[in-house]
Amino acid sequence: MRVETLLIGVLIITPAVGADNSWVADIENTTGSATSESTSNRSSQAETRDKEYLEQFHLTKLSLNSLDVNGEWYAQIRDPEGATHDVRVGQFLGKHFGKVEKIDAEAVYVAEVRRGRNETWFLREVRIPLSRQPLEEFDLYRLNLKKVGKDEKGQAFAEIIDPKGRHHIVRKGDFLGIEHAEIFVIEPEGISSGGGYLPKCPLSNEIMKRSLQIMDAFLRSRDDVDWREKAYKLLGWQWPVIWENAMLEAANQGWIQPNFVLGLLHSNGHLVSDDPNLAAQYYKVGAEKGYLPATVKLADLILNEHIHSVERQEAAKWLYEVGMLYKKGHRVAKNQHRARRYLEAARERGTWMHLNELQEMAPE
Repeated sequence: MRVETLLIGVLIITPAVGADNSWVADIENTTGSATSESTSNRSSQAETRDKEYLEQFHLTKLSLNSLDVNGEWYAQIRDPEGATHDVRVGQFLGKHFGKVEKIDAEAVYVAEVRRGRNETWFLREVRIPLSRQPLEEFDLYRLNLKKVGKDEKGQAFAEIIDPKGRHHIVRKGDFLGIEHAEIFVIEPEGISSGGGYLPKCPLSNEIMKRSLQIMDAFLRSRDDVDWREKAYKLLGWQWPVIWENAMLEAANQGWIQPNFVLGLLHSNGHLVSDDPNLAAQYYKVGAEKGYLPATVKLADLILNEHIHSVERQEAAKWLYEVGMLYKKGHRVAKNQHRARRYLEAARERGTWMHLNELQEMAPE
C-alpha cells in the first residue's frame, strides 16, 4: 500500500496490486493544509444533527466497491461488516466529520475536520479510489461463463474466462464489467449482476461480435447518427435486418442487454414496429434478473401505456418496486414526486401493501 500526501492537503490512499478491497493506511499522523472554511462550524453542527450510519467507522475501514450514474454520481461503499451502502454528495463518512464533497468515475472525495498539533482545526481531503477487480476491465458480453458450482461450504461460485484467456473464480458480491456491476445471484444457468445477465452460453461468431459492438454503441451514444454509422461500417447496408436478427438470437440465449435493446426499439418504433406490449415483454426479462434500467423502463410503460401483456398484480409489483427505489433513493436519485406516482399507480391495481408506504410520505 502507498500513501501520498500532496501539498494541497489531499490524501490519496492507493491499494497495492493484488490486495483485497479494504485499504488501510496510517492517516492519523498525516498533516493537511488549513483552509478558509470554518471547521469549527462543521464540528459543532455534527453535535446537533443525527449522525449517519457510516460515521461510526474510520475511513480506513471502508472500501469503495462501485460507481454508477442514474441522473447523478453515487458510490456503493462497503463497511467492515460487509454491508453495502449507497452514498451521495453531501452525506457524511468516518469519525472525523467527513463530508462527501465530490464523486466521479475514479473515486470519492471526503473532506475531514482534523485537529492539528497546535490545537487548531483544519480540513483535509481524503480520496477513496475505486477498488477495481480484474474482470472490471472488460465489457460484460466479452466474458465467457465456463462453469458454475458450489464450494465445500455450499456457497455458489462461477468460473469465468476473460478475453485474454485467463480464468477467474467469482462469488456473490464480486464485480464484473466496465460498469462495475455487483453480482447478485449465481445460478446454474448464469450470473445476474447490476450490469446485466451473463448466461452460460458464449456468443462467439463474428456477426454476433459485431452486433454486440453496435449494441454497446447504441446504449452509450447520445447521437442517433453515431451508432448508425458504426453499424453501417460493421455490417454493411443491410445492417438493420442483420442486427435485429442477432439481437433476437442473443435475447433467446438469455442475455439481458439484447432483450433491453429490443424493448427500447419496440417502445420507440426504431427499425421495428412500435409495440409497447412486446417492449414490455423484453423489459420483463431484464427486470426479473434485477437489471435496473429494464425495471424502470417496464414500470414507465405500465404507468404511461395500456399494457395487457403484464397481468394486473404483476404490474403492481413492478410499480411498487420502482416507487420504493425513488422513495429511498436506492440506485436512483431520490424523488418523492416520482415515488408517489408509482406507488399510487400500484395501489390503483389493488395491491393493499402500498397504502402504508403512501401514508408515510408527506402530502404534495
